[in-house]
Amino acid sequence: MFEDSNSTFVDSLVLSQSSEVRKPILVLLHGFTENHRLWDEVIPLLDEFATVICPDLPGHGGLDFPDSIHSIEGVADWLLDFLKSIQVEKCYLAGHSLGGYVALAAARKYPGYFHAICLIHSTPLEDGPEKKENRDRVIEFIRTHGGQGFIQSLIPALFTGDFLSQYPEKVKSSLARAKETPDHTLLRFLAMMRDRPSSQAWMASGQLPVFAILGAQDTLIPCEFTASLIKSCPDAQVEVLNNSAHMGMLEEPGKVGKALSLFLTSKL
Repeated sequence: MFEDSNSTFVDSLVLSQSSEVRKPILVLLHGFTENHRLWDEVIPLLDEFATVICPDLPGHGGLDFPDSIHSIEGVADWLLDFLKSIQVEKCYLAGHSLGGYVALAAARKYPGYFHAICLIHSTPLEDGPEKKENRDRVIEFIRTHGGQGFIQSLIPALFTGDFLSQYPEKVKSSLARAKETPDHTLLRFLAMMRDRPSSQAWMASGQLPVFAILGAQDTLIPCEFTASLIKSCPDAQVEVLNNSAHMGMLEEPGKVGKALSLFLTSKL
């Protein structure tokens, strides 16, 4: 069920688990149209603190997208099957954007499997009416014209203007990864994100500690509002990246690494 693109992370896990000192396991989930390469600049910063596993989500990074998955909760089931297949019994879970939605769904369904979760440029809220309508328009556009035009407009909008001008090669790499995402993956995940339920009541219940990393210049996940929402929950903590929009892992990787280190050490 799980293809070769994830085997590197399984190998590194086995090596770590066989050592005398076992570090905690941190699973990092990428966002929509990305793959595990999103975390390349962050992973070395976490070596001291955790064994890091970065699976590609279904339909991304060359992975198949099983027909049995129809919802974000279905992706959470897929994730649990993957973790069980590599004998992970409990871990820390962090997700970027779409990956955050998957992390929330997994934590709601399987809270005993996780020490804590971290949302990175993500929100516990469901899509509002306007956002749902926009997703429907994008779905219709992709059905009519294909996904490349959508990708071409989406990716630059995820970064600050300063980053676009200073680091065009990083933006180009993100765009190249996104262009590898099949249209059927775009369509299925757009519909699943549109239809996902809110996780706010679950977060407010305080079943698991919640950490968040937000971008002060993020136009997709409003920083101030989202931070206030998360801080109102029990055992919640927020770190803000002042110079990031929606892609802090590329815009400010050092600060994301530091924040994730804090996430791990504050919850140990």
